[in-house]
Amino acid sequence: MKKLLVIFIVILILSSCVFKRTSTIGILNKSDHTIYVYDLFLDSLALYITNSLGNTCRTGFDTSSVFNSGIWVYSSNRVVPDSMTYIHVPPRKEIFRSSLCIDGKLRIFIFKEETIRKYSWEVICKHQMYEKKLTLTEAELKKNDWTVVYE
Repeated sequence: MKKLLVIFIVILILSSCVFKRTSTIGILNKSDHTIYVYDLFLDSLALYITNSLGNTCRTGFDTSSVFNSGIWVYSSNRVVPDSMTYIHVPPRKEIFRSSLCIDGKLRIFIFKEETIRKYSWEVICKHQMYEKKLTLTEAELKKNDWTVVYE
């Protein structure tokens, strides 16, 4: 019985690797300050978007935060100086073919840590309080081996 359970767990682990439903984009922070990154197909930050099923969804960071501003940011979205992290995006074969990607470009918004700590997501969206917006095509990401450098 134990052997059967071990075999089942190994198969489950291996199958989860084979059927991975996300890809990653590397974010290299060459600046001297900690940043947070957020990816979106829209040209500007928005509180709500309509997904491919016609449902309205809230964007951004979860509002159950440990920060004073009420924003929770996944640790993978935080990039300390001189380091690299990976953000999860739809599979590479699908990312630019999504119905949400109407112009063939992905936007990566970069925020200073101070902004994330000080302001709510609502205020950040309303005033477009990002440090930098990178607008990238599939060809640009492929050329840079799916890695983005922030300096």
